Amino acid sequence: MELIFDIIASITAASLCGMGVGGGGLLVIWLTLVRGLEQHMSQSLNLLFFIAAAASSMVIHLRNRSLDLRVTCKLALPALIGTMAGSIIAMHLSAPLLRRIFGGLLVLSGIRTMRKREESE
Repeated sequence: MELIFDIIASITAASLCGMGVGGGGLLVIWLTLVRGLEQHMSQSLNLLFFIAAAASSMVIHLRNRSLDLRVTCKLALPALIGTMAGSIIAMHLSAPLLRRIFGGLLVLSGIRTMRKREESE
């Protein structure tokens, strides 16, 4: 039964991610609060989730010819360096501190999203 709920949570997170809601953040919350995984493991699984979502998005954008490969290549190296640096830093942080940092980023992201919506109205 737990597997069914995990599948439903994953599909929901993927759907929300596809709509730009931030399903990855929701997946971390599910994994830590409901499934009881450590923050480090939850965020690692979230990164794998993101890679799968990004790969499928990239295929669609390539088919639609809406992806500038020159810009993508220019951004890839700094993104890889930042990802590796962030992973190394996260490995040296305690789970409670990492949880607070992640929660703070979710709050800041929510505030930014609400402000953008207010400006566009």
